[in-house]
Parts: sequence; C-alpha cells; structure tokens
Amino acid sequence: MCIVTGMKDTLHRLAPTLRRGLLLPCILGVLAITLTAAPDAHAGRRPFIWVWDTEVLHERDVEMEQWIWERKKKDQHAAWLWWAPVIGVTDRLELAIPLEGVTTWGKKTGAAAGDPDTWQTGTRIARYGVELRWRLAENDPEEAGPFVPLIRVAVKRRLGNELAWLLEGNLVGSLDFGDVHAALDLGAFHGIGGSAGTWLTYASGLTYGKQDGLRVGAELFGEVGLSKGWKSFLMVGPNVAWTHGRTWLTFGCLIGTTEHAADWMPRLLWAIKL
Repeated sequence: MCIVTGMKDTLHRLAPTLRRGLLLPCILGVLAITLTAAPDAHAGRRPFIWVWDTEVLHERDVEMEQWIWERKKKDQHAAWLWWAPVIGVTDRLELAIPLEGVTTWGKKTGAAAGDPDTWQTGTRIARYGVELRWRLAENDPEEAGPFVPLIRVAVKRRLGNELAWLLEGNLVGSLDFGDVHAALDLGAFHGIGGSAGTWLTYASGLTYGKQDGLRVGAELFGEVGLSKGWKSFLMVGPNVAWTHGRTWLTFGCLIGTTEHAADWMPRLLWAIKL
C-alpha cells in the first residue's frame, strides 16, 4: 500500500513536468545518477526500448528496473511510469512484479479555441501484476551459443473505472554475430472484463557495440488488432544503450509510419542491480 501511495505521489509530481515536455532534463538527471553506480557487475540488460530480449538475471540476483515513456497522437498525450523489482529465481528464470502509472492530457473533443477548459488531464495507477521470463538456454554466452530463445508470460490487474485483467505472452529469439545483436519478439495480449480486447504485437531490432559499453541500433514495433475497433499500426526508430557497472540504460524513440500509429513515442529504461 505504501508503494502504491508513493507512486501516486510521484506521478502527480511528474505530471506537470511531462506536460511541459521536460523529459530531456529528467533523462540527464538519470544519467548523472548512473555515473555514481556501484563497482562493475553484470546486469540483466535490455538493449531495445520496445523489443523484449533474451538476457535474464542469474539466480538470487535482484535488480530495480524503471521505464518512463510518452506517446503523442495528434492532440492527445500520455506518459507512463513503470517500476518493478526483478528477481533471478534460477539462472534461466526471472520474476518481475511491475506497477504502472499513467498521466494523460489533451484537448477536449469539440472544445472552442481560447476556452480555459480546453485541456483535460488525469493521473492514476494503471495496472499491477506479475511476469515470468524463461530463457531456454544456458545463462552464459559461451555455453548458450549464438541463438537464444525466451518465453515471457504476464498477468496484470487493470485499474480504472472498470476492473479488468490483462494476459500477456511473448516468444522471443535473439542472435549474436560478432558485435551485432539481433532480436525478434512476437506477442499476444488479451483483456478480460472492462474494455476487453485482443491484439498481437511484432517487434524486431538490431544493435551494434560492446556488450559492456555503448551500443547503438534501430528497431520496429507494430500491433495487429483482432477485436472490433482495434487499429493496427507500425512504428520504427533508433535506440542507444549503455552498460556501466551495475547499471544499464537504454533510450530511443519510435516514429509512427502508418495512419493509426502515434506521432512519436520516446522511451527511457534503466536499472540498477542491488
């Protein structure tokens, strides 16, 4: 309960900053914090912003992982804050317990120009849940080989006007060749109760660089709606990832390429291994 209350307070404090477009100063602040991280240690890194990858924590390792991202689609804006402890259950299986909050702001439909109530806003806890990521290979690059598969499953409680559940699943594969790392991620999502719907996702990415340093790459992400009223879209964009001691950080921005896609979606992910 204290965690939920604290996250609500954090969202309320962040909301004005996000609405003013001050994401970059927040990112610079996070970068400054990472420079003071503890001595070198391998963390469960993610080199992509929207593609699930296949690296997991070793048994008994614990990591605090956070994401923040925005979405702009015409006059509608939203920003999410995702926070979770991630625990290495075994060398191949990790457990995450995420808590997600969202703040939204945008023009009211049919609002007159100059109307002081043109903009409507809202901040809330969006969902919480549990997820498992199962790596189907040894958790050692030398023993695992170049191709590694992973299965991700999650169950989340959606909060709002109507309580509902969200079921998530992903099949992920990664391939390493030299300093190039590639990943393919196929997902399926199904809502139960509330504004229930079913949709599929597809994502892939390439990144180049040293595993324990700086990497640059690009990725794509798309959704295919299977329920009435759900729209399909595709987005693409660059990313940059950095590992420094016990900390890893990844930043990028997706740009909409199809009619129903958002205009842009920047996302920052970072984690510190405890």
